[in-house]
Amino acid sequence: MSGTKYTSKSKRLFELMDRLHECKEDIDYNVVKSRSNRLDKVEKNAKEIEIIAVEMQKLVAEMRRK
Repeated sequence: MSGTKYTSKSKRLFELMDRLHECKEDIDYNVVKSRSNRLDKVEKNAKEIEIIAVEMQKLVAEMRRK
């Protein structure tokens, strides 16, 4: 593999994508498997996804300015 170097903004974008994936997986689990407080858990993850989406939008806008 080549020695690709990622900028700190790219690394941050990857971290946000990982968090987004974790939230999605948690929602999937709670909808299918969990029965107790599942709507609360889905709502919590949905709010987290909104926060991540805003962070990603800001980060992408910064990356485009560069």
